Amino acid sequence: MKKTTKRFSLGMKIASILTCLVVTAVGFASWLVIKPADAATESGSFTVYKVETQGVRISVTSTASDIIFGKKTATYDYPWLVAKDVADEALTATFSVTVTTDNDDILLNSVASEIKVTFDIAEAMSTKFDQAITDTYLAAPTVTVSGGATGTGTYAVKTGDVGGFASVSFDAPAAKEVTFTVTVVFGWGAYTQYANPYEHFNALENTHENNTKAVNVLGAVYGITGETGKTDSVFTLKVETVVNE
Repeated sequence: MKKTTKRFSLGMKIASILTCLVVTAVGFASWLVIKPADAATESGSFTVYKVETQGVRISVTSTASDIIFGKKTATYDYPWLVAKDVADEALTATFSVTVTTDNDDILLNSVASEIKVTFDIAEAMSTKFDQAITDTYLAAPTVTVSGGATGTGTYAVKTGDVGGFASVSFDAPAAKEVTFTVTVVFGWGAYTQYANPYEHFNALENTHENNTKAVNVLGAVYGITGETGKTDSVFTLKVETVVNE
């Protein structure tokens, strides 16, 4: 009887151990397969802006630009210097100038340090014009800026590479726009006491000396235009901005 019991107990123990091993293998062990991560995406916007070229615009309008070295309206009982078919004198040229930026957010002083006005005589006539000033037949022209800006310049006779123009410069304002007037004044010189020859000589006696002086001054001024009496583009008025560095 004892042998039979021992065999049964051993069989139970073996069965019990095998059962535990099976449970351990199935419940706690596994193969792990690690796969690559899926890519994550997100969309975004792409914003660009068009390019525009903007700067400073300068407008110059002439209100009177024809210079006439003509006669005065004075009358004399016995004039010996006669103005035949000679137009009335007009020695002042006037220009309206506007300097403005293309953008309301841009001020003139942010893009320019100065605004410069330059008066110049055409090269083809500058030599005779300068000589007439040197001989005191004519006075040196003056350039005056008034209104939104002020300043005065006097024409300088060209000597070598120096002179031959008059200029006025002023600081660019802290504003989008500035409007001003440029006045160029010509005149007769000391030779006729700064008076029109028609008035000056008719107030004098009709002598050979005075005849010669009248011919000298009027002939010199007439010769400035190349013996044509009238020509276009005798002088140039330039308005420019001096850019900030």
